[in-house]
Amino acid sequence: MIFGSATTVKRRRKELGLTGSGVTTRAMPLQEAEQLVIAQLDKDPQKRHGVRTIQHKIAFEQGTHLTR
Repeated sequence: MIFGSATTVKRRRKELGLTGSGVTTRAMPLQEAEQLVIAQLDKDPQKRHGVRTIQHKIAFEQGTHLTR
């Protein structure tokens, strides 16, 4: 199953306003990103979730993709 060339994918992402985690993190103020992480850490009372789990939970619950 072929979805299109890399150029087509790039064009569609631009049309839809979709960005990767690097662009999102650079555009977001540091305090806002920190607040998202702190809020997610507060939901883990035993503090056992790692970096990836925190990233995925923020992406799932908030819809914001952050870099490590």
